[in-house]
Amino acid sequence: MSFDIEKVNELYPGAGPYMFEPMLIAKGTEKSISLAAESGEYFGQIKKDGALYMLVSTPEGRYCFGRTVSKKTGLLTEKSANIPHIMGLLDFFPTGTVLLGEVYYPGKTSKDVTTIMGCLPAKAVERQNGSYGKLHYYLYDMLFLGGTDLRGKGNWDRYIELMLWISGYQDRINKYFEENNIELAQVYMNNLIERANEALANGEEGMVFKKDDGIYQPGKRPAYNLKVKQSDCIDAFVIGAVDPNKAYIGKEIESWKYWIDKDGNKLPIECHYGEDGAVAVTKHYYNGWKNAIRIGVYDDNGNIIDIGTVSSGLDDNLRKELSDNFSKYHMKVAKIQCMSVDKKEKTLRHAFFKGWHTEKNAEECLAKDVFH
Repeated sequence: MSFDIEKVNELYPGAGPYMFEPMLIAKGTEKSISLAAESGEYFGQIKKDGALYMLVSTPEGRYCFGRTVSKKTGLLTEKSANIPHIMGLLDFFPTGTVLLGEVYYPGKTSKDVTTIMGCLPAKAVERQNGSYGKLHYYLYDMLFLGGTDLRGKGNWDRYIELMLWISGYQDRINKYFEENNIELAQVYMNNLIERANEALANGEEGMVFKKDDGIYQPGKRPAYNLKVKQSDCIDAFVIGAVDPNKAYIGKEIESWKYWIDKDGNKLPIECHYGEDGAVAVTKHYYNGWKNAIRIGVYDDNGNIIDIGTVSSGLDDNLRKELSDNFSKYHMKVAKIQCMSVDKKEKTLRHAFFKGWHTEKNAEECLAKDVFH
């Protein structure tokens, strides 16, 4: 959908070139998510449970355009008067700038955002000054800067340009962000599926995997940007604990702190890179901790079915406990979140430990409930 520039400029002076439909994000499939995460060509940004809004600065005015089209005007809804504390962010940018972010309430949902953005400005400000609290703005992209169209640049280049511009203000902008509930989206470049699972476990709506060179296409849903959202959550019980890998094969070898000598004896916790006979090992191996739990469920005949292992979400204290006192956790019911459930093979895809289910017994964890 394109908008009548003359009509846009009539209602929102100067905004004609900057009113366009936001780009849509494709929901990732199990295969596409795995391929993206393993390709090395994507980075991730947390997805908030809020509402998308573009902040637009022109010589004639400043605007906040939402995703929806107004039935009255036929143009994108404009809500700048509802969030005056956030609109001040544009003070740090030249006119002709378009910022993209999500308005949200921490720990709440998009429905709570609607109670503010869906009402008249006076009521919106009144509610935010009262018990509702002021809305937050999660800034994650920049589409224009000083009149220059950045949409043809790749996702990574646009994000870096936004970072560099903000870094020029240093402490001043940091103070403004803190005082006005504004945050710049962090990016994740490694272990994307694990990072996405952690975000989900922390109550976030999900994560968006963005291809480094993916351009911004208004109104389109390109396959190179993928949304990873809340997925299946199942209950299963612990049937085993898994030993860690021995050799460290990560990228931080020159600063790695966990080493053993040629006889298998632990060296002091510090970097021993380049020392004769020193061998880099994983942190869990060095400490003698378990790396993962093995989980199971009961079939219709009362037999235990092994449905895989879970390492993501386990903290170091639990890994140590599993090593020192496994009997305490054997047959204990765990809450497991996963990207998807393979009903045919009876396995889980990208499982993440969310905690213990204290009100459920192992006998209640049934394969027919998990793989229905």
